[in-house]
Amino acid sequence: MPIPYSLALFSVLLLCATAQAQPTADPKPPASAGPSAAPADPINRRRAEFISHLLQADVHVRAGQGLKAVRVGSSFQAVLKAWGRPIRSEDGHLLGTNKWYYRADYFTEVRVDGKKFVEKIVLRGKPGSPFQTTRGAGFGMPAFQISALYGAGRASRDKSLIAYPQLGISFRFASGALEGIEVYAPSGR
Repeated sequence: MPIPYSLALFSVLLLCATAQAQPTADPKPPASAGPSAAPADPINRRRAEFISHLLQADVHVRAGQGLKAVRVGSSFQAVLKAWGRPIRSEDGHLLGTNKWYYRADYFTEVRVDGKKFVEKIVLRGKPGSPFQTTRGAGFGMPAFQISALYGAGRASRDKSLIAYPQLGISFRFASGALEGIEVYAPSGR
């Protein structure tokens, strides 16, 4: 039986990540909410690579829950303990919602949103990302395949979003392909 492409790619990425040195994560929260997209200095780049290694070991997205190490309802202190400081953050002065960004790999970015606790986990990815839901939804899939896995959901008018609020998961599409997975607390439970 042939090995699926995404599993082979994940294995190669995992081997590369484990071969690199792993610095310790700084437990302090980020001091600023700078808009930089990637770490500029070598120390922050190594920290981002270390975080990437942690995230790549946790590639199954659970509807209504999140990932294994960081779940909806986790404190931001628990996020710091699990993944360290984000590579970028936005402080929610007006609405009070903080957004912390982590780079999982070349194909995937993970954003954690909330006030004191994680309210939503957003994954943005491209085909080739090892991340997928426990039902098998992966980046690059068309909407009809997501519907086959999850059933009929609430679709936006322009079909760029299919939501399953009772499960706590939504899927965003760009050019007809899955590019975003949002996990939040299920409604009606």
